[in-house]
Parts: sequence; structure tokens; C-alpha cells
Amino acid sequence: MFTQMRIAIVSDVIYEYISGLAIFTKRFIDQLKKHVEKVIVITAGTTQKCIEIDNVKIYYLKGLSLKKFDFHIGVHPLLSIKKIFREEKTDIVHCMSPLPMAVASVFHAKKINIPVIFTSHLQMENIMKNMNITSAGILKLIAFYGVWLYNACDRITCPSNYAKKELIYYGIKNLSRLSIISNGINADHFKPADCRQEKMVLFVGRLMPEKCIDTLILASAIVNREYPDYKFVIAGSGYAMPELKDLADKINPGIRFTGRIPDTELLDLLQKCEIFVLPSESELQGICLLEAMSCQKPTIASDSPTSAAVELANILFKHKDHDDLAKKIIYLIENKNIAKQIAKKNREIILREHDYSKITDKYIELYKDAIKLKSGNNHENEE
Repeated sequence: MFTQMRIAIVSDVIYEYISGLAIFTKRFIDQLKKHVEKVIVITAGTTQKCIEIDNVKIYYLKGLSLKKFDFHIGVHPLLSIKKIFREEKTDIVHCMSPLPMAVASVFHAKKINIPVIFTSHLQMENIMKNMNITSAGILKLIAFYGVWLYNACDRITCPSNYAKKELIYYGIKNLSRLSIISNGINADHFKPADCRQEKMVLFVGRLMPEKCIDTLILASAIVNREYPDYKFVIAGSGYAMPELKDLADKINPGIRFTGRIPDTELLDLLQKCEIFVLPSESELQGICLLEAMSCQKPTIASDSPTSAAVELANILFKHKDHDDLAKKIIYLIENKNIAKQIAKKNREIILREHDYSKITDKYIELYKDAIKLKSGNNHENEE
């Protein structure tokens, strides 16, 4: 499907950071550029600059560095966003993160009658945990800000049923504007391989408190007492790495921490692992789960009530219960035929429901609907 549209993707966090939000946005841009006239990206960086690659024009606005999280938020010059929209003849604005650029983009887009789509990637539980916020008053204030921003948009999308329920809980209005669209996965890239499967249990993700990686580390020691030949690999980076390494040194020194890895190495790990585990407390979907499913692997996740991973994972364990997690890992080790059956179904689910070709088409249809609605409302106002 090709359409003559010029789409502005706006997010303070894209190219400099590794997270579900950034990964989705980068991969989505790579898919979208094949189907539209132009993709204009507005993001934050260390310096202000503009570069053009293929069918993508990227505007970096100078950002404020948040060193703990290793990314920037755009703070200057936000007034230039309106100028970019006009000069690029933008048809629709698609915001990905509720940070300063999104506020400026929604404000300026509305002033010049450009429809705005907002995709929800951030979860209140993650924000509270990473910023060490415990005040209920501050939680309400952050939630009020997010809901105000989302409600100002023409369309809102989220990646899971859980994410939709959370938005409704916090006060999203006019539910007809709210759609569930999976983060999706490139099934042609993340696919099963003929390489020899290793006795490996894998986690992929940011090393942050909400990922509850300590539960996996504790479980690994129990598993290795019965199956010492199984390796545990924790792939990813984040500020919690030092304390997690300290715990591993005490509990199970054989655990491998990869740090930040390129996509080629990530794919290799996913194809070679035997079991994928996501012990997170909170997930709006879990792109890493989609990747593992697409590579035809059985998956285990926490049954946390604040995680959408329960909608995807094959087997659930009691949240933060490392004994139960160890039992579930051992179950898959000892029941390889069952593991293969559920892994095969995972690949079928990805191809049927989450492949990028379907996800991109859904967004293009959403863009068309939003443009048509905005155009119709403008005609009504003129009359």
C-alpha cells in the first residue's frame, strides 16, 4: 500500500536510547517510509541539526541530557516545530512520547489544523519506579498531565488490552478515538533459524527496577543446581546493571551480562536460546516477547497485574516468586515436546496478528481516517 502522505513522527526519545518506545519508533519509521511520500522525524539530540536518509528527514532539536536514563528531552527551540510542520507540508503528526516535544507538537498542529495521533508507550508504574516517586499526589498530577495531552489528540493508540484499560482508568475521553494496535514485529527478520539450539535461558530488555531481573537471577541458581549445563543470559543495558551483577556474583556467577548489543547479536541470541523469560512487573506489551515468539521460542512471564505480558506469554509464574519461576523453567526443560508445540504456535500468532505489514496498514488507515475527520470538521466550522 502506498499513499501520498507526509507524516511527522515526534518523540524526544528515538535514536539515542534503547527502550520499547525507541525500538518501536525506529522500526516503525523504517517500515512507514516504504509506504508514504515522506517521513519527517522530530527528535532530541546533543546538537541541533537536520539530516536526510532515504525517505526520512530527521530534525534534531537541542535537548536537555538526562544522564541517569541516557537520553535527551527537547527543550529548545520548540517554537521551530510549527515552522517544520509548515515547511514540510505535513499531513499528520504522530507523537510517541508525552514529553516537551509532544506538548509543543499538539499545540502547534492544532493551531494550523493538522490532525494528531498519539501512541501510548509509557506506563505510570515505570515512571514512578524509575523516578522514585511514592507520593499519590504527584502520581495524580502526572496522570492528569498525560490524560490532558492524550485527550487533546484526534486519535490515540495503545499496544494491548491492558494498556487500553489503563488509559480508560486514568480518564481518556471519547473512547471511539482509542484503538489497540500492536507494536508489531518484522517477522521476516525475527524468524526461526536452523542453527543449533543451545541450553540457554534468555532475558532481553532494559536493566531497570521494573524488569525484576533479580527474580530471574535467584531462580537461575535453583535451576542450575538441577541442570548445571544451562546458561542464563541477560541481554541489555541500564542503570541497575551494577547491583544486578553484584547479586549474580553472590548467587550464580555463571550468568552472562551482554550489555547493549546490536540487532545482529540480539537475533543470534533469540534464535539460539531454548527459553525466553520476562519477569517484569510492568509492561504495556513487551516487544521482546514478540521477538522471542517470532523466533519460535516458548515464553515465561510474571503474572503481575500491571503487565500486559500475560496476554502473550505461554506460561506465567507468581510475580517476584523466584521459586515458582524456577519450577516453570524446569518444566519447559523437562517437557521439550510441549515447549516445541507452544513455540510453533507463537510463530503462527506473530504471522497472523503482529507482523509489520499488518501493523503499518492499520496505521495508514488510521491516518486517513483522522485526516478525513479533521477535514470534515473544518468544513462544518466554515459553514
